[in-house]
Amino acid sequence: MTTPLHLAAQAGNLASLTELLTAGHRLDLPDPDGRTPLHLAAAHGHHAAVQLLVEAQSNVNLPDADGLTPLHYATRFPRLESLIALIGAGADVNARTATGFTPLHGAAEQGSLSKTRYLMEQGADPHARLTHAFPPYPAGSTPQDLAAARGHVNVVRWIEKLKGLL
Repeated sequence: MTTPLHLAAQAGNLASLTELLTAGHRLDLPDPDGRTPLHLAAAHGHHAAVQLLVEAQSNVNLPDADGLTPLHYATRFPRLESLIALIGAGADVNARTATGFTPLHGAAEQGSLSKTRYLMEQGADPHARLTHAFPPYPAGSTPQDLAAARGHVNVVRWIEKLKGLL
C-alpha cells in the first residue's frame, strides 16, 4: 500500500519524512510495486531523503517487484551522493535482478562515468552479464555492452581500462 511515508519520500519532503518517522511509520512497507520509501527517494533523486531513510535504518538491499534495489534506482541520476550513502550503509553493489541487471549495468547504460567508476571502485563486477534478455539488450550483455549500445564512449573506455587491471 502507498503510505504517507512513500509520498513524502517521493516528493523529497524532509519535514514530513521526519514527522512520519518520529510517529513510527514503517520504513520498509512496500507499495503495490514493491517499492519502499527508500526506493522512491532514490528513484526521484532526493539525496537528503535517501540519507534520512538510511540513517533511520531502512533496508538498503530490499528489492522491489522487479528485483531493483534502491541502489539500482540511484544510478539513474547524475549526482553521486545517494549512491555513496547507500553503499556506505551496506548496499550490495552487485545486486542482480531476475535478468541479471546490476547497478553497474544501470550506471553504464545511463552514461555516468562518475557512477560507473565509483561502483567499480567499490567492487562492482564489470564482467556481470545479463542472464536473460533485457530489451533492447540480449542475454549475455555486460555493463560495457550497454554503454556501447548507447554511445557512451567514455564509459566504454573506462571499463575497458579497469578490466585490463583486474
